[in-house]
Amino acid sequence: AAMEDPYLQARSADVIDIAQAMLDILQGVDNASLQGTEPSILVAEDLAPSETVRMDKSLLLGFITREGSSNSHTAILARSMNIPALIQCKEIQDDWDGKMAVVDGYNACVYVDPTPDLLESLTKRQQEDVGAVQQNDAGGVGLFRTEFVYLNCKDFPTEDYQFEAYKQVLESLAPKKVVVRTCDIGADKTVDYMKLDHEDNPALGYRAIRICLTRRDFFKTQLRALLRASAYGNMSIMFPMITSLRELQDAKAILEECKQELTAEGKKFSDNIEVGTMIETPAAVLIADDLAAECDFFSIGTNDLTQYTCALDRQNAKLEPFFDPHHPAVLKAIQMTIEAGHRHGIWVG
Repeated sequence: AAMEDPYLQARSADVIDIAQAMLDILQGVDNASLQGTEPSILVAEDLAPSETVRMDKSLLLGFITREGSSNSHTAILARSMNIPALIQCKEIQDDWDGKMAVVDGYNACVYVDPTPDLLESLTKRQQEDVGAVQQNDAGGVGLFRTEFVYLNCKDFPTEDYQFEAYKQVLESLAPKKVVVRTCDIGADKTVDYMKLDHEDNPALGYRAIRICLTRRDFFKTQLRALLRASAYGNMSIMFPMITSLRELQDAKAILEECKQELTAEGKKFSDNIEVGTMIETPAAVLIADDLAAECDFFSIGTNDLTQYTCALDRQNAKLEPFFDPHHPAVLKAIQMTIEAGHRHGIWVG
């Protein structure tokens, strides 16, 4: 934690995590009980994406962390799950435990032991928000992050396990569209059983489609599960971290290989699956016309596109003052992508 390198500094949380896990085992602490039995606000030093996704959402009213970044996947998950969160709250006090509190995500503050009048006005605001969500019925899922299927497992998830997970999502949302992104493991989302080597530059390293194209059996297991699940709803498939036309063509060829295998086995799948790619690197933006000719759609990953365009590590809290999602270069990259997509008659999300 005392090292100067911000990346290595952040890894101190991993060491603390292991130490805490060992202490919990020795003391017989059940991690599942840390949330308690009633809905509450969780306060922590920091939370990993895998911890956030494993939580019982019915008991999680919000969370407050002393560390972390508003651009981290934990913060993104909180927003996508509509859970109010306060990141980098240095004022956390030990005596908050057990007290009534309200997390105001809009104004980035927490009210501990609010007065009756304040509590009444905040409760009214909360009810107004819930009403707005109910009125704005979602039109589908624009990004289903399949890596959390992997983060929830202690070993490689089988084809049948993945099939059931994807089928459940597709069935519950049918006939609405679900855009499924193939496994985006690597960088800040890792699992022990994949035995990925330590990297000095993980954001630029062995991740996402790069893992899938070099571990074909791993990739095919997921694609076969996705194809089988496609028979139960309206699925689109997209590939992450594409930086060249060859990568996209190789991924599509493996998908086609899986279709032929399933046909030979007599297993059904939809014959109407859109195939697209994430646009999240400057390289993909600059060859967007070539990629569009091979795609049914684009999906712009603005967090990574901002990170790679502006050379800013979005996991580094010290860089928050420099992180500008409205940087003219980022906006121009988005415009170029949309124009290329429309030139080739494909939609851009």
